[in-house]
Amino acid sequence: MATPLSSTSFFSRYSVCALLICLSLIINSCKKNGDSPDRDPRGVTTFTHPGILNTTASLNFISNDANTAGSWREEMFDNTVDGYIERNINNITATYPDVVYVKASGSTPTENKMRTDPQLAYALALKWAKTQDSTYALQAITILNNWADNFKSIETVAGTFEQQRYLEAAWVIPTFAAAGEIIRWHGVNDTTASLWKPAAITKFEGFLRTMMTEYSDKIFAINYINNWYVSAAYAKMAVSVFINDVASYNTGYDLIKNIMPKIIDKDGTMREYCSRADCVHFQYTLTGFTMAADIDKIQSGSTELYEYGSLLRKGYGFMQKAYGGGVNGCDYCNPTKEVYPGIAVAYRAFSNNNLNYLTTLPQPAFGVNNDKTFLGFTMYTHYNVP
Repeated sequence: MATPLSSTSFFSRYSVCALLICLSLIINSCKKNGDSPDRDPRGVTTFTHPGILNTTASLNFISNDANTAGSWREEMFDNTVDGYIERNINNITATYPDVVYVKASGSTPTENKMRTDPQLAYALALKWAKTQDSTYALQAITILNNWADNFKSIETVAGTFEQQRYLEAAWVIPTFAAAGEIIRWHGVNDTTASLWKPAAITKFEGFLRTMMTEYSDKIFAINYINNWYVSAAYAKMAVSVFINDVASYNTGYDLIKNIMPKIIDKDGTMREYCSRADCVHFQYTLTGFTMAADIDKIQSGSTELYEYGSLLRKGYGFMQKAYGGGVNGCDYCNPTKEVYPGIAVAYRAFSNNNLNYLTTLPQPAFGVNNDKTFLGFTMYTHYNVP
């Protein structure tokens, strides 16, 4: 930290210039280190890759930690990332649908595959980063390429309203993008560039763009001010990083920031908790906001979404109360119910008592919630990561 100017130096002949230079250095230092919530008013102008919830530095840290025999992270990797791969590896050779049929408050075989495969590709990408064994990268690429090659549309089954298609897309495309981001950009050896062919990457970009523009983006028009809107805006930010679309990314950021105070009250109240009468939907909202905030911290160097009105911090305080005995007359959570993956990401950002308590609650088996809605394995990728 810069030493304050003495009264003598302040009134010296060159005091004004010295003061301006010092202030400039201090401000720039704060922005560089990410300590200030100030964000470039132009928005993001270039992208950091990899940069969808993971960076080269964080991937190297967790990989090195997990490769330390007997470490906590090695056990977490084995139980979650590797456990999920072992449980779902046969999905790689299963038929890739051209049409995905979705069902509200339920599932179909094609819907289940669309939710399982991005998590599997992401797990394989994480295993590749850890082991530097190209076998796992090639398996992830097989999944990503097959979806890009085969996908045509999402349709609904009888009794499900058509808007459900938009939400299903918003849930899966950030994880597809996160998997591809690691495979495309995380150089763990000299052969990285040859693993995923440029033409295949271009086709996968087209798949993501179609899923975003023809499905998840349409949530904004129906204006559901709840977890739907948040999921779509988070999806827009994640996909835009992968396809290198700055304008689309900044639009997604604005959507997230503008909607946050309309969903999280000033005191942290998450109205979806009582209105939906469950322990799930308000966590969808918190998770989407948290994932978006983390992506933007990587891309802009700013903590603005994390710090905006202290809303996220207070939202997790509300969640702690929900799990700790109920809040606002509603009691739908209890310490036996698993939490969603935003917890580990938020703990890394805030490291406060509320988040510390929430990290002790049951984590999803194999690192991914049963509904496979949001990117998993965050205890492995984010917990206690510098």
